Amino acid sequence: MESSVRRLAVLLCGYEFIPHSVSYHGGGQRFWHAVPVCCYLMDTEMGYVVVEGGLDERKLRDAGARQRYFPQRPGYPTPLVTSEHELLPQLAAMDVHPEMVTHVVLTHLHADHTGHTLAFPEASVHVQQKEWEYARQLTPAEGFIPEEFSVPADRLALHEGDWTLMPGVELLFTPGHTPGHQSVRVALQDGRQFLLVGDVVDDRRNMAENILPGGMTDPTQARASMERIRQIMDGGATGIFLHDAQQIQEIPLAPEWL
Repeated sequence: MESSVRRLAVLLCGYEFIPHSVSYHGGGQRFWHAVPVCCYLMDTEMGYVVVEGGLDERKLRDAGARQRYFPQRPGYPTPLVTSEHELLPQLAAMDVHPEMVTHVVLTHLHADHTGHTLAFPEASVHVQQKEWEYARQLTPAEGFIPEEFSVPADRLALHEGDWTLMPGVELLFTPGHTPGHQSVRVALQDGRQFLLVGDVVDDRRNMAENILPGGMTDPTQARASMERIRQIMDGGATGIFLHDAQQIQEIPLAPEWL
C-alpha cells in the first residue's frame, strides 16, 4: 500500500481523573482511575501532522482560568499536565517546531483534545462538519472551549464522513461519543498499520468486555463505531487507545517513534 507516512509517535500530554461511569457505561461513581491524554505526531512526505491538541496547561495552572475553563463539581480533581507532559516542548525535543506542522487533525472537540489547536500557524485544521456545528455552541461546563478551536477560515477544513488526508492517512467517521467524532487509520511506509481510536472507547477493556463508553451523545452510533474499529483491528491494524492507562506504559513514547 502506497503511503506518505514515514513514522508515527505517541506523546503523553497529561492525565485526567474520572469515575468509571465516564469510561464504561454503567460503571458508577465509586471507582475512579487516572487516564492519559495523548497526542500523535506523523512524519510525512507532506510535512508534520499533529493529531489532537491536548490540554492547555496555562489554563490549568492559573486559578482563575482553571475555574473558568475546567469547572468541576465539588471534590472532582482537575486534569494534570506536568512540565514533562507539555506538548510543544516535547515536539521541540524532536526538532519539530510549530511552523513545521502542515496539518492538525482533531478527532473531536472536547477540551482535552483542543488545547493547542491554534499553536501551529501554518497548519490546516481538520474537523468533521457535524462536530463543528455541534461544539461551537457549547461551553466549558459542557466540556468544550470554543475559543480553542476558533480557527481562521482560510485554515479550517470541514469534512463530511470518511475522507483521506494523504496516502496512508485515512479519516473514518466514527460518531457516538460526539456527533462528529472521527478516528485515524495510519499506514506506515514499512507496512505497519495503526488505528488512532480517539474516544470511540477509552481503552482495551471496552473492547475485550464489549462495554460501551460512558460518555455518549448517541448509543446506537457509539455501538456501530465500536464495531467498526473492532473490524479494522481484526484486519491487522494496531489500535492505539487515547485514554488507556496500561497501554501508554507498554508502547514507545516520544521522543521515540513507534
